[in-house]
Amino acid sequence: MKTLQVLSRVFVEDLDRTIPVYEQLLGEPCRMRFPIPQAGIELAQVGSVLLYAGEGKDRERSVDLSLVVDDLEQWRSYWLERGGCVIRDMWPVAGGRNMVLAHPDGTAAEYLEFFEGGHPCRD
Repeated sequence: MKTLQVLSRVFVEDLDRTIPVYEQLLGEPCRMRFPIPQAGIELAQVGSVLLYAGEGKDRERSVDLSLVVDDLEQWRSYWLERGGCVIRDMWPVAGGRNMVLAHPDGTAAEYLEFFEGGHPCRD
């Protein structure tokens, strides 16, 4: 049971304008960018930052951070046994699946598990 990456969530108006700023700031290229039409957002990742744009981005603000992990079921069990709760249970995403849990302290965390080759951190 490992955390592979911690991602900060940043909400922006324009990905085309914002991505180059973070590429320069972090010295890394954009690793992925894709729309999520059902959520009304477009998502991009530069380094350890997730950039959210689109009309649905305000709904995403309720989640405090995102964590890429090796095993969703183990993390789900771990936090449920320690007083956490499920906010949104597991569902498929591009290259893997995710869920949102509330930790016992009230922090809302998105947990992402990517399949082999499904995300740059899993290559």
